[in-house]
Amino acid sequence: MQRWLLILLQLGILVLVLRMPMVQGWLKAGYYQASEAVSSISRWSETRMLDDLKDDLMGWSSTLRPYQQEYLDGVLKDRDSINRFHQTFCMSADKNPYLKGASLAFLCMQLEKTELLNTH
Repeated sequence: MQRWLLILLQLGILVLVLRMPMVQGWLKAGYYQASEAVSSISRWSETRMLDDLKDDLMGWSSTLRPYQQEYLDGVLKDRDSINRFHQTFCMSADKNPYLKGASLAFLCMQLEKTELLNTH
């Protein structure tokens, strides 16, 4: 009986301590740091694939005009923009005002070689 009372007292004290504003601040800061670390780890793979794709396209993109290079930088900004571009201009017959013909076909082919495209 005495042991149960001691355990209940310890649990009560633990709850009171964990509800203190200072402790809540520490817990919240720890949560944010942990979630930021997990998020950066998950983005690391995507960032590496994007950098590899940009390196692969470096020689080809130097042959483009400046406005086309700026457009390409926007397309290669992140996975979502690459998927939007691929869906709009590679998978459907929508016309691209910046890239046409062989340039568009080459870029679509390079994008399809990467793991950046959503496969669902």
